[in-house]
Amino acid sequence: MMESILPYQFQMEERKMNKLYDYVIGHVEKTTCQCGRCECESKGNEELKDSVNLTFFKVKTINEPTYEEFKKLIEDSFPHWLDGQEHSYIEVGADVNDQGIGLMIIGLGHLLGFWQALSPDTMMPTMPDDLKMNLAEQGFVALKYNPSIFSIDQDNNVNIKGSLNVKES
Repeated sequence: MMESILPYQFQMEERKMNKLYDYVIGHVEKTTCQCGRCECESKGNEELKDSVNLTFFKVKTINEPTYEEFKKLIEDSFPHWLDGQEHSYIEVGADVNDQGIGLMIIGLGHLLGFWQALSPDTMMPTMPDDLKMNLAEQGFVALKYNPSIFSIDQDNNVNIKGSLNVKES
């Protein structure tokens, strides 16, 4: 039997990343990318209800993901995303080796109430579309973890403090 040439640490990180990747793929539906440059595949239609608009595309949850499962995957794989700083889709995408999956992670975490997704569409919805896309392409789509914004009640319902809008109709 041939032994792996990859260091053990790298193998463990790869397995953790695959768990997060599989979780996201199994729990996110997205629309087609609107950048006009890529040929991405989408699982969903263009008018997703209860979704978050990440400017490139919208995402919504499917198959009932849970806050706790998602939290464990993030804490095990990428705890530095929980430092209270903004982490752009470029950074998140580099961490998981796929910017599209990085965007889906940002959207899923937002919809679960785990962090806030910051995008030109969530922050400046009346801005012209071409300007929003220009900002997004420059990295202005990010996650920001702030536990003081969210709370979980005893029935595991996510309660959002203030006027944060997490769903788009």
